[in-house]
Amino acid sequence: MISQTTRKNTATGTYDYTWARRIRHAFRLLVVLVLVFTFALWFSEGYLRYDRSETQYRMALTLHPAQARPILRTVVRREMEDNEQPPARYVEALAQVEEPENILETYDIAYRINPRNASLIINYGCALYEDGQYEEARERFREAGVNPPANVLPRYLEAAALAAGLGPETDLTELIALITRANASDAPVLFPEPLWHESMPQQGQRYLERRREIARQIIRPLVECEKMIVARAREDIQRGDTRDWDNWLENLAMMGARLMGDNDADSQPSAPQLIAALEIQRDAAQVRADISQMDGGVVASPLHNALLRIEEALKALETFEEGYNQLLTLQYFRLFLPITLLVETAFAFLFVYSLGWLLQHLGVSGKSARAVPHVWIGKAAPALGMIALLIMLTALMIAHNTTQRAEWESHIPLIWRAVVAALLTLGMLYPLLLAIMSNMFERLRVNNTEADASLRKGRRLYSLRHYTGVYGCLLRRYMGILNGGLIIVVCLWLLIYRIAYDIYPFQMELISSDIAMETELLIEEIRQYLAVL
Repeated sequence: MISQTTRKNTATGTYDYTWARRIRHAFRLLVVLVLVFTFALWFSEGYLRYDRSETQYRMALTLHPAQARPILRTVVRREMEDNEQPPARYVEALAQVEEPENILETYDIAYRINPRNASLIINYGCALYEDGQYEEARERFREAGVNPPANVLPRYLEAAALAAGLGPETDLTELIALITRANASDAPVLFPEPLWHESMPQQGQRYLERRREIARQIIRPLVECEKMIVARAREDIQRGDTRDWDNWLENLAMMGARLMGDNDADSQPSAPQLIAALEIQRDAAQVRADISQMDGGVVASPLHNALLRIEEALKALETFEEGYNQLLTLQYFRLFLPITLLVETAFAFLFVYSLGWLLQHLGVSGKSARAVPHVWIGKAAPALGMIALLIMLTALMIAHNTTQRAEWESHIPLIWRAVVAALLTLGMLYPLLLAIMSNMFERLRVNNTEADASLRKGRRLYSLRHYTGVYGCLLRRYMGILNGGLIIVVCLWLLIYRIAYDIYPFQMELISSDIAMETELLIEEIRQYLAVL
């Protein structure tokens, strides 16, 4: 039962306290080395891997706009002082989080630095559109359309800018012709991708949110264009003037169909983009149905079926969007679960350790309690417990970075807390077991002069202070092992996560999101459902 790493003087029954102290210090040193190595790796990657500006730019991409704004302003100012003009992506990133009165000025700086970046020009054009500068916005969209890669989206946006500048009685022939030419183009529909860093994965929640924000900004001019055309069509139809409206609305519906991103070369659409595309098709189909009824006929069966299917698809998407924030909350709690369990465990371990420290200092333990070797259960149980915790953390890591939520995830908290409870229960009983198995109280009588002084009714009866001190000392030693083991487990988990996924588990906005997977599945289902139209 006696550890071979603790030297015993068989003549006196005492232990080598210096050797026992070295063992404790070696364990503490191991914990510190693992902790320092993990921190050094995180610090070097986060702050030493890139230069200062790149590091701050990378950091700002994952922050809220109000937090990112001062960081990016500092980066742009520093780069302008050092290099006369900063990289365009720094300035564009600042423009996207700037205060409204500074957005256009910042975009103009980025545009002058890189006037051939189509994505930058599209975003700049949308900012000009929002400010009411429709002619300037149209010019930017026209420039984006002639810059690579081939993309039909700037042509639709050019039509939207043209529509916004038209008067209430202006003829729409030029506008419809522009939309018709865009529909005839073989170019794909490519929405600008969010500014991002090559060292960060693109499957996380923050990247998904940025894609949705960009889609909303770009789709707004197109929706306003469609609303204006449909309103003009209804006005003319009410006066009995149908003219070429059926053909024009068919072209408008085709624009909505192109915006769904059905072609392989198109950008993967987001939910806001798909909703807008379906609304454009629905509004155009409804007015075409009104024209059909005005002519004394009935709505054509294909048009009627198309309306029904579009309405059903829109209802599914709108229901998904209504529960989107709730899904975000559930995703956050799911990803935060490992950290929650670790914090709970750390507090529990520290509390019991503090209890052992208090009991030890209220009582008298002597050197023997600090030098007595652990029996096998005192070493095997913490080791097995820490291995079990690491396995559960690794399992959650794998589950959070796959495309499907595992059913067994809900059982992890119960198993985790059961393991922690077992370790703590053993911790409360282990000091008594160790004292009995190591004949601790008899050893105190032999080796501790304070224990001899408190002897009252015989060699086995000692004061309550000695029992309290011995129990507290042994409890503190056991909990010290658990606390050190937990630190090692956390560090190993961080390193495994970093090696496997190039991020750390506390970077929750960069972890793969099951909401993205659910969105893609819903969009694919809607595409298949509408494929018959």
